[in-house]
Amino acid sequence: MSKFILIGMSGSGKTTVGKAAAEKTGLKFIDIDEEIERKHGKISRIFNESGEEQFREYESKEFESALSYDNTVVSTGGGILGKPENRKLASSGTVIFIDRDLDGIKMSLDDSNRPMVKNKPGMLEKLYKERYGLYKDTMDFMVSNNGTRTECIDAVVALINGKRNS
Repeated sequence: MSKFILIGMSGSGKTTVGKAAAEKTGLKFIDIDEEIERKHGKISRIFNESGEEQFREYESKEFESALSYDNTVVSTGGGILGKPENRKLASSGTVIFIDRDLDGIKMSLDDSNRPMVKNKPGMLEKLYKERYGLYKDTMDFMVSNNGTRTECIDAVVALINGKRNS
């Protein structure tokens, strides 16, 4: 059973790293946010029209669906661990925390489709403080994304290959 779940803040590089790692290891890649948007429309529209609670419901359903597949790399949304049932679901795979410092996140984060932080000064820092402990408590491994993208991808690939060969 090979399920690798990438957790971390929005802007930490989960999607970019996950796609590259899946390609290099021959695993299927599933991005929870992309699945939500494919089925329900833009995340910002969901938040505006139906609220965060509805979005979190979609997110949980897509997470459960993604974890029904074997041989996958799953990129999650930054807030997915807020629900205890999602933390429990995550235990069905190997959880890799993509850790990036706030400065790196701020440099790469396009908040145009990030309703949790868009036009909300200080919210990114608040969420970072709230979520960091959950990431650390849930993770099996932590990979830093404070160096080059290639270094992070290579570290995730090495973890995946190591787990699959053990």
